[in-house]
This record gives sequence, structure tokens and C-alpha cells, in this order.
Amino acid sequence: RKRPAAVAALHRVFRQQNYDERTKLLRFSKDLFGINDPSATDSEKSSMQFMAQACVEEMDLLAAQLTLEEKANAKSWGRSFGSSTSQRFLGLPLVTTLVKLLELGEVREADELRARMKVSDKRYWRIKIRGLAAAESFEELNAFAIVTSPIGYEPFVETFLKYGRQDFALALVPKVKSSEQQAQYYQQMGLHDQAQRARSQGHERSGAGRLLNILGVGRG
Repeated sequence: RKRPAAVAALHRVFRQQNYDERTKLLRFSKDLFGINDPSATDSEKSSMQFMAQACVEEMDLLAAQLTLEEKANAKSWGRSFGSSTSQRFLGLPLVTTLVKLLELGEVREADELRARMKVSDKRYWRIKIRGLAAAESFEELNAFAIVTSPIGYEPFVETFLKYGRQDFALALVPKVKSSEQQAQYYQQMGLHDQAQRARSQGHERSGAGRLLNILGVGRG
């Protein structure tokens, strides 16, 4: 069977620090996973195909990370943040790489890597919130929140509250769909009157919905 040899090669990949060696082992694993094994079950064949594709994606990420390291050292990324050491990306997980770019203020590079690695909108929005918050880029995070969010506005509000930026959180609370959740955020900020109003509005909307259901309005 080729699978054990391919898996063994993969284990060696993550013990290697050298780009060329990592890439060679990944290519070797990909080729082994790609060999048709007549004795393999359908499940094993699907697994082998998945692993072969994963090797391709890992090689693509390594190539991107090597380019990022070259750019980082050439342009002294991170020096404005007080870092005197060269930036290392090679071998980092994809999410860690994206967060690190955002922490360094390299938002465009993060956006481009996200597109290259086909990270979904919902996943990337959460990563971007985490990275911008860690970099304390709250103005940029607030500008990001203005765009229609595919993950709702709760992650933004909670992040701003976590970092003590009630000013930004307050403006986003009305965009949260749940009236009860709005009330909880207002309560957390010490805005008890607004919390009560949010709950009252939620009860009014709920009451209107129950009445329509009783009357049978809108039923097919």
C-alpha cells in the first residue's frame, strides 16, 4: 500500500525547516497519494484524493509564505511595532499566517493570501476581526464593520467590548438582530434604560407576530 509511505513522508514534512526539503517531501507524498491502488476501498480512495489535494494546498501555502518572508525582510515589516527581529512565516498554519499579517498591519497581504488560499467569507471575517483587534487597529475594524457582515454584528460588538472600545460597540448594537441580545449588550455597558427599551421593542414585535398567527394572516 502507498498510503503508509505517503503518511510517513508527511510526518517528516513538519520536522523540516527548509523550504526546499518541505516542498520535496510534500510533492513525494502527493504523488504517492495520487497513485491508483486497485486494492483500496472507495473510502480509502476518497481519502487518498483528499490528502493529495491537501499536499498541493500546503505547497501553495509554503510558496506564499516564502514570498511573505522575503517581502517582510526587504520592507522591514513590524519595525514600526517595535519588533527588531526578522519575520518568520514558513511552516505556520494558514490561520496563524493570516492573523500575523493583520497584526503587522499588512491587511492587503492578508486579503491577497485569503483569496489565493480560497478562505471562505465567514471564516475570514472572524480571522480578520481577531487580527485587527490584536493589532489594536480599532478604526480599521470599525470601518470593516460598516460593510454588510456575513457573520452578523455580534462578533464586532463583543470584540469592541472586550478591548474596552464601548464607543464603537454602541453604534453597532442596533444592527444586532436579537432584541434580547441588544439588551444584554446595553446592560453590559451600564445603559439600563436602553436595555429596557430594547427588551420592550422585542416584546412588541413578538406580540405582533403572535397576533398574526392567531388570526391566520400570512398562512398559505
